[in-house]
Amino acid sequence: MYTFGLVLGAGGDKASAFHAGVLATIVEETGWDPRGSEVIVGTSAGATAASQLRAGLSAGDLFARIVGETMSAEGQAIANRVVTPYDGSASGEPSKLPGKPQLVARSVLGGFRPGLAFAGAMPRGTVSGESLEKRIDELYGDDSAWPKLPTWLVTVRLKDGKRLVLGRDDVQVASIGQGVRASTAVPGTFEPVTIDGQEYVDGAVHSTTNVDLLAGLGLDGVVVSSPKSIAPSSANWKEYTSRTFFRRSVQAEVDKVQKSGIPVLLVEPDIETIDLLETEPLDTGSVAAAAGRLTKEALGRSKKVAKRLAEQAAKDAQ
Repeated sequence: MYTFGLVLGAGGDKASAFHAGVLATIVEETGWDPRGSEVIVGTSAGATAASQLRAGLSAGDLFARIVGETMSAEGQAIANRVVTPYDGSASGEPSKLPGKPQLVARSVLGGFRPGLAFAGAMPRGTVSGESLEKRIDELYGDDSAWPKLPTWLVTVRLKDGKRLVLGRDDVQVASIGQGVRASTAVPGTFEPVTIDGQEYVDGAVHSTTNVDLLAGLGLDGVVVSSPKSIAPSSANWKEYTSRTFFRRSVQAEVDKVQKSGIPVLLVEPDIETIDLLETEPLDTGSVAAAAGRLTKEALGRSKKVAKRLAEQAAKDAQ
């Protein structure tokens, strides 16, 4: 029996469509169900997708939900538990002063991290995120404490910029919804989330994927969906500065996992897909379809992971 890790990266609503295309295509091509991942690492938008998988929504239902198609009866029953409307309105006028200027210095002195500098320079956000927390908890019905299978949601402690992994580290989280809220608390937009007396913000402040968390765990493969980076053939500092930076950061994390003996399947947008991601209004169907194409290409490159996923799916079907 094989064990797999699943990494779902940051990127907002656009990332949700990308993740849906990646996951649905993996199921289509290999038969492997990502809900059974030994561990799921979710960062920001990836934390939302991770929580939905652990709540029981299949990759097919995530895809249908994103593109507006009919979900399965099982998936619709889970989705129907959500009764709280999403409220993204601000609770007051934002401050014009930087929230944590000391983090800007820390981001430079500790090895340049633009996300940390961004978190320090941005004013305190004013959107509470409470409705998102409630909606995630409602997906789980009466059992929203935390998923039984390892689910690691990444967040960053605001006072010092330290990465914390909710679901793994010794942090007393009230519910899975609170964990998602902390992982998605974008600096400058959302209020920091208070857990155990400390304030936390979006996990992408540290890394858009946090793949390195899975190094050395003895897994048989890792699948990474990285909407914020860029495929190597498209990487270009002049035209895609931030994406090229994220691509190098993600690759360094992937290298760390591979050096520990774990093969990795990495899916990143190419220029064509980036154009779709940056077009408003977002065409979720086109983004999901493009992610599916990229996933097929990645499966062709990462034959060891693809083979193991298919073999595990065959065992699960017996």
